[in-house]
Amino acid sequence: MHINARAAFSLSRSGTRLRTDTGDRHIEDLQVGDRLLCMDGAFHSIRWTGRRKVNAVGDLAPVHIRAGTFSNRRDLMFTPAHRIRISNLWAEMVFGTASVLVAVQDLLSVPGVSRAPDQVVDCHHVLLDTHQMVLSDGLWSETLNPTQSIDTLDRRALSEVLSTFPVLESGVQGHTQPGLPTLSPLEVTDLLKLITRQ
Repeated sequence: MHINARAAFSLSRSGTRLRTDTGDRHIEDLQVGDRLLCMDGAFHSIRWTGRRKVNAVGDLAPVHIRAGTFSNRRDLMFTPAHRIRISNLWAEMVFGTASVLVAVQDLLSVPGVSRAPDQVVDCHHVLLDTHQMVLSDGLWSETLNPTQSIDTLDRRALSEVLSTFPVLESGVQGHTQPGLPTLSPLEVTDLLKLITRQ
């Protein structure tokens, strides 16, 4: 199956720790019913988890974010289109909000952000009742948004998701965006130019 690297194909690598109501836990250990801290300040229950090995080569090679590059306490690795929250005074001045969503593949010019070597990566989906931002080792990152990335799921995962959320089969957009603007690649480039002028 061909996957567009700019599609909302959101996966986190094994070892990523998400904040739950019982503390930080590795994403690979999470189960349906576990509750994740979300950016709205509430804990939301996991409805489905998925796991897949990604043959991460070329445009699909994962993006590595070194510890401390943003608010992350540990090294993180995401699939290229995975979006994270960036908070900056310049963002507020230009876009009217201090926090924006950015695909990690659009941050490769930032020191500490790089394309990981080609490899097979063990990655995980987490699906909640709504599309949310969760705390991943100190960095806010998105959960799976099936209304945008459902065509990237394999047949078994797709069947599981549709049995959990049958409304998706009718094309209803039930998983809304988390209330923050998502920057285009050009907007990210412009924002980074402003930040580096400081």
